Amino acid sequence: VFAFEPDPEAYAGLQKHIVRNAVADRVTAVPAAVADGRASTLRLALGESSGISRLLPPGETHAAAREVSVVSIDQFCADRGLTPHVIKIDVEGAELAVLGGARATIAAAGPGLYLFVEMHAHLWPALGISADDLRRECEAQHLVAERLDGSRDANLWQTEGVCLRLRPAEGGLAEALANAGACRAVALAKAEI
Repeated sequence: VFAFEPDPEAYAGLQKHIVRNAVADRVTAVPAAVADGRASTLRLALGESSGISRLLPPGETHAAAREVSVVSIDQFCADRGLTPHVIKIDVEGAELAVLGGARATIAAAGPGLYLFVEMHAHLWPALGISADDLRRECEAQHLVAERLDGSRDANLWQTEGVCLRLRPAEGGLAEALANAGACRAVALAKAEI
């Protein structure tokens, strides 16, 4: 398990929990944000509490901001020869960038990949993205979004702070396009190590 955490306070807490739970042989904390790989650093707006920091859009300022290292899932996995079986994304609005930077990894993992994305739609407008952008990314990657119980409905993308499963479309692009209108969100408990 590789757990990416760019917020220094949350990263320190993550490291403590890894030690406390004796999982250092299976869990590695990585002090970096995850995005599309176009930049090696980005500005992070530190949240009022640990775990709610977010990447700042270009031009936005924040009183508690700092420069952080950034990596894409594709870059990280390629550098280490990894093909993950599970990816859980919770990036406070940067979902589109992370998915875009994971295209090769998602394609290489194929139908055996369990991919979950927590959506933060209220942050998308500041980043210049919309639910339609996420739907198009799903279509481009031949992914179908669904609730964890497998259901799909028209309100998936409009539910804040919930997780959805993205799975390879069984019929490839045809199923992905047919379900694009239902490409939305799901509830998954956020686990702390």
